[in-house]
Amino acid sequence: ENRKRVKSVEVYGDFPAWSKAVTIIDSPGQNSVFSHHDTLLSDFLPYTDAIIFLVAADIPLDGGDIALLKELTDDEKRKIFFVLTKVDNIDNPDDLEDVKSFVLGKIQETGLSCDKLYTVSAKHVYDALLKGVTGPQLDAIKAENGILELEEDLEKFIVAESDQTRILRSRVEMLL
Repeated sequence: ENRKRVKSVEVYGDFPAWSKAVTIIDSPGQNSVFSHHDTLLSDFLPYTDAIIFLVAADIPLDGGDIALLKELTDDEKRKIFFVLTKVDNIDNPDDLEDVKSFVLGKIQETGLSCDKLYTVSAKHVYDALLKGVTGPQLDAIKAENGILELEEDLEKFIVAESDQTRILRSRVEMLL
């Protein structure tokens, strides 16, 4: 019941290494109120080069999230980047480790391993962007809030592991 008849939202950003080779899809997650959301998600997952799995620090992993993780194929599982968001909403900084342990435990319950749980706060970066902050100053804010590391690791992964890279690599090998 898409009352506003939104078909897509285009997001523009500074992703120089990704060029036009990357499409970012923000899915509503599993067990959405609308069944067509689940269909959209399951139709897109097999074609992804990377999956950024967001877990809010204030509402960590519900039943729908866990069900989705259990349904992923082995190929999809290796593409996951687990990201704990809204870490700035945790009142007591000492609680962050407890939240991380809880989330990692839930991920392990699904049979997945999580080598790295990125902890990010987008609020400070968003505020900086609204103020027009750019360059090294923006990178410093991104680094302080965990976003720069995620961006760099994601970019390396996509460049090294994408289907386009594999196809190009096999063509080059055939020519050689």
